[in-house]
Amino acid sequence: MRSACKEEEFYRRHNGKAYCVLHFPQPNKKKQFLRTLRFKLGKRNFDFSGVWFPEVSFKLQNFDGPATFNGALFKGKVDFSQATFTANCSFDNSHFFHGARFNSTNFQSTTSFQNVRAEGKVSFGSATFSARVIFSKVKFNGDVSFTTTKFQFANFFDSSFIGVVSFAYASFLAHSSFVSVTFQSAAFFQEVFFNRGLYVQELEFQAHCVFDETTFDGSSIFIGTDFRKIASFKKTVFIGAVDFSECTFHESARFVLANFHARADFSKSTFEDEISFSERSSVPTFAISSSLNLQYANIKRPERVSFHSVTLAPNWFVNVDARKFLFKNVSWRNYGVQEMVDHIDLENADRRSPHKLLSIACRQIAVNAEENHRFEEASRFRYLAMDADRRDVWLGWSFWRLSWWYWLASGYGERPARAFLVLVFLWIFFAGTFLCAQNSSWWKPASIGPPEVPRILDVRDSAIYSLGVLTLQKPEPFPNNRSARSLVLLETVLGPLQAGLLALAVRRKFMR
Repeated sequence: MRSACKEEEFYRRHNGKAYCVLHFPQPNKKKQFLRTLRFKLGKRNFDFSGVWFPEVSFKLQNFDGPATFNGALFKGKVDFSQATFTANCSFDNSHFFHGARFNSTNFQSTTSFQNVRAEGKVSFGSATFSARVIFSKVKFNGDVSFTTTKFQFANFFDSSFIGVVSFAYASFLAHSSFVSVTFQSAAFFQEVFFNRGLYVQELEFQAHCVFDETTFDGSSIFIGTDFRKIASFKKTVFIGAVDFSECTFHESARFVLANFHARADFSKSTFEDEISFSERSSVPTFAISSSLNLQYANIKRPERVSFHSVTLAPNWFVNVDARKFLFKNVSWRNYGVQEMVDHIDLENADRRSPHKLLSIACRQIAVNAEENHRFEEASRFRYLAMDADRRDVWLGWSFWRLSWWYWLASGYGERPARAFLVLVFLWIFFAGTFLCAQNSSWWKPASIGPPEVPRILDVRDSAIYSLGVLTLQKPEPFPNNRSARSLVLLETVLGPLQAGLLALAVRRKFMR
């Protein structure tokens, strides 16, 4: 620490030790201290290693050379507001006892809050903040790293922040990371701009954290973060992909009016209380290019998971039970089964049965819709579930299976229009067959009239005859040979069967 005072004279003794004015550990030195401080700043000597600071202000100070505050003790309030650091800056092992202000401070070099100092970086390694610290409107123009930092109200790499920390309106114009960080008190990130995203791992918020109206321009990674209190992401914009996998939310996680423009991954996360997504009328919560992943999420109170006025896709709920989720005024993307399967991000163990997994997810959503009296929606998801099962075998062309014919004839009893069209097709098909295949020996002679006159049906008669057979009316003339009897018998079986499927589909559509 003596590098800071190698040109300083003896000032006083304390506990038998000789000190210069910079390192003398008593507050009654302020006048002489400030005189020496101004002298050092005038010489552009920014080495303050181990200095014992009374209340001091560096407001508007331009640190245009390497600045060292390693081991410094700030016994009074310290103000770095609107200061500019254009070179290396280190606060390693420093201690802020009565708070610190970094309002509108401009860090123009690459910034790293780590234990290890590196060229072109600003370091707060192992620093201690015993009171409130404010980084509002700070600009980090270089790479920012909070690796293995503890935030007890704001903490930089192995530093301790006992007071509230605020990064409101700050700008991170390069890469930023918070790894193994702990916030023991409130942390505020309102309207912060992360130009290249944010990397967070094993971060712990022991008090509430606020990211309202913050913009993440690049990819954001919150892997393993522990949110002990309310986590608010109101009106937050995620332009790049965001990864909340393996996170733990002990209280509410609020993504009210948030916007996701890419993948949002909450896989393997734990939700012990509420998680809510809602949408602005003009800006969708989930853009067309975005997706949501909730696979293997541990949701303790599923009835507290809510989606309000958002647009979703069924494949987003694979490997999570959505039966008790609250879907209010939700729209569903009109994807085909295969398209949804192609967009499911499955682990190796599940890649052999993606259709089965999608089917389970759709059935659970159908149960949710049924129990909440959204019957049209329930019908749609029942159809998707059975269609996913069908496509799991031979790409959906397993015509030897009864379920395949059930799909073809009536859309699994969920498509009345299809059942009606198939019924009309049977009527026209058999009418055409009667018209084209008949000959003089096809029908028995008429019961009324000359027996020697053969009966041949024209177009109109064939249509009426086919309709009569289809409705089990046994119309005349009666079939006279094996071919005619077989055809009439086939229509007698298929027609009423298809009519029954139509009735079933109509009943399911309107029974409530």
